Amino acid sequence: MTQTNCLKVLASLPPHLFLSQIYTANQDIRVVYKLNCIVCFTGAHYMVLLRAKVPGGQNRLWTLYNDDDPPKRFKDFKEVS
Repeated sequence: MTQTNCLKVLASLPPHLFLSQIYTANQDIRVVYKLNCIVCFTGAHYMVLLRAKVPGGQNRLWTLYNDDDPPKRFKDFKEVS
């Protein structure tokens, strides 16, 4: 998987995951999980997309850590693509 393809996959994911839409169970699942980190291996190196507070900041930002480039920050998950 190339870096471009990996970013396309990341951008297609929703920021909130509703397990009841993914898995079926005997009981109703009402838990919402927030996506905070994604690790992607492109075949040559790893990329990590992490949602965390940055030093001196109030908000949690998405940061892309890539072996080939300096960290890149995004205000929200929609900007990742």
